[in-house]
Amino acid sequence: MEEEYLPNYMTYNGRLLFHYTKFDSAIKIITTKRLLFGDFSKMNDIAESCREVFNELAEEELKKYKSLSFTFDKRDKRAFEIDSLWGYYAEKGNGACLVFDKKSIIKEFNRFNVFHRRGKINYLRNFTNALFLNVKTKSEAVKEIETKYKDIFFTKSLDWSKENEYRLLVKSEDFSSSYLNIEDSLVAVIICLPLQNKVKETYEFNILKKLANIPILHYHTSLGNKNLHDIESEKLLWPLMDVDYRLAF
Repeated sequence: MEEEYLPNYMTYNGRLLFHYTKFDSAIKIITTKRLLFGDFSKMNDIAESCREVFNELAEEELKKYKSLSFTFDKRDKRAFEIDSLWGYYAEKGNGACLVFDKKSIIKEFNRFNVFHRRGKINYLRNFTNALFLNVKTKSEAVKEIETKYKDIFFTKSLDWSKENEYRLLVKSEDFSSSYLNIEDSLVAVIICLPLQNKVKETYEFNILKKLANIPILHYHTSLGNKNLHDIESEKLLWPLMDVDYRLAF
């Protein structure tokens, strides 16, 4: 097999996680080496941001939980080629998709000494945002939420299934548990810029080149064809002749 068609660090292996974001947010993440956990009240999914809880104690306790969302690879659908995510979370392709080493992310996440859980989202056809927790004390609320965390935080409507979400959940009551250090886990940054013909000349590429000591990749789609290149070397990383297609089927 010719060298250019050998597997590389972006070839499917199940070891990567991806995070779509706005360009300004990507710059903050890269420079601070931190990913901030988000409040559920700010979720795009209204079933999560507007939960029907019916219990003040439980509702107050639920406010302490925050999450980080990633997209994971599938053999027949790479996480960076989901165009709806580029449009919805990354400024219609003008934002960025950050690539992380999953093992390093989990290692850092496991250092938290507060309640924390991780895993893939389970998508349900008959999902409901109603949450019935019959608790009468704060300690009961804590126990009930920790016992039922999968149903509460790791299930969503089937409408969101194309996001292939991998979630990190943490009970955050102070600043130390409000962010995740990504210094050792950031592998690459992908930009799309669908309206730009010369990506090397763009503001986005040149800013990232100065700030990020990692590969800067370009995801491009045209006439139904999709590919991923290293911008500086112009090396094709995906799809590779035989390699990726053999993995997909």
